[in-house]
Amino acid sequence: MTIEQMRYFIAVAAYESFSEAAAKCNISQSSISKHIAAVEQELGAQLLDRSRRKVTLTSMGVIFLGYAQKLVNSYEKMQRDMRACVQNAGQSLTISMHCLSMHYDTLPSIVAFKAKYPQLSLQTKHLPNWNIWDTLESGECNFGILYDDGIDLSKYQVLNLVEDRLALVVPAAHPLACRSQISILELKGMPMAFSCRQTQMLRIATQACYRFGFEPEIAFQDHFPEPLLSLLSIRQVGMLYMDHALRYYNLNGLKIIPLEETIEIPLVLVRQSKNAMTPTEQIFCNFMGEYSRDAYKAEDP
Repeated sequence: MTIEQMRYFIAVAAYESFSEAAAKCNISQSSISKHIAAVEQELGAQLLDRSRRKVTLTSMGVIFLGYAQKLVNSYEKMQRDMRACVQNAGQSLTISMHCLSMHYDTLPSIVAFKAKYPQLSLQTKHLPNWNIWDTLESGECNFGILYDDGIDLSKYQVLNLVEDRLALVVPAAHPLACRSQISILELKGMPMAFSCRQTQMLRIATQACYRFGFEPEIAFQDHFPEPLLSLLSIRQVGMLYMDHALRYYNLNGLKIIPLEETIEIPLVLVRQSKNAMTPTEQIFCNFMGEYSRDAYKAEDP
């Protein structure tokens, strides 16, 4: 069975006529009939009811039509992508990545992209979030991967890659460590650790507190999560941080407590919207979107 035979079948199903489908496909009516008969013989099933004036689908034909459309669409997408790759062979993409993006499925997705499109050059830069914005503004990087903490959608195009949510992490000896869940409102007046100025994590955590009507009490700060987590037990304070990202660190002596309020923060792929997307950028964007959807489905129970 060939892609062309599937296209002929789709055309007959759409026009409900061998003659009209043949004209549309630029083939004789007898030839299109023979091709579809060959498909039916291969499948061992009658796909079309030819007994009436208009050709209609049998129950098996309805099932086959769904598969045929998916296969033809996939084949045509492959052709478009490969043509774009050939046209853009030698062109490069540069992706600036937030340091915490390593804790998600972004690197495997980029490795998979490189394997699928080896003729396209792709480089990554692991940077703090404020440098990512600089590289996007200067055109040094095509895309950035970071958290959406209120990105200006009038300036940037955004593609959600994965959802994460805020959680509280505390030392095992902390009074709240026995809790299975906590409201963010209970953190009012409680000394906590925070990331430093300029970091997305500071904005995300403090904005969440402001959203619920209180100003957080900052006990100490650091740019990096490792020293912050180490100091939690020494200072006996908690910290608001991204739940999924936390699980990649050494949490010995620490406990993650989910918040009662769902405060979701997506990790996103972002680019400047003022420039038209090149075919190479479009291929990458499409791939990342499909990879993220597949990864999300794989995590579903």
